[in-house]
Amino acid sequence: MSESENISIDITPPSCDDINRKELLWESREEDLLKKWAIQMKENSIAHGKKARSTKKLYALFGLPSTLIPITLSGLSSLHIDPLTNSLLMILTGSLIGISTFFNLGKKFSTHFEYEHKYSELSMELEKELRKPKKHRLACDVYMEKIYMKYNGLNERAPAV
Repeated sequence: MSESENISIDITPPSCDDINRKELLWESREEDLLKKWAIQMKENSIAHGKKARSTKKLYALFGLPSTLIPITLSGLSSLHIDPLTNSLLMILTGSLIGISTFFNLGKKFSTHFEYEHKYSELSMELEKELRKPKKHRLACDVYMEKIYMKYNGLNERAPAV
């Protein structure tokens, strides 16, 4: 056999669990990280709640007059309101509706309320797990990965505050 014909075969066993690997234990380092995440989740929840409430006020500020002006004008039609005033009020109504629709205020405030709840719920789930005695908790590495994935998912999908 020549050197070019020499074929080496790598015989490595298929990957399997490491029998020497031990489960990640719950220590203060891991708990501190999860507590930090819980604080960040609470802060995000509060920020989304504030944004939701301010956007809801804007939604009402633009939506209520755009609903009431046409209703009032139709009720006052028998008084023969000046056509210019009537036209200006209808332009105002259209403008208010346009602003509300363009900025999608209704969807924005409901989405912020939704994420306020989601961040709060995840924070409470985390706090609940940390309150349990260590022997009754899920495996630390499994639980941290679960929370990390949920938290990252929320951060990626949440609207800007």
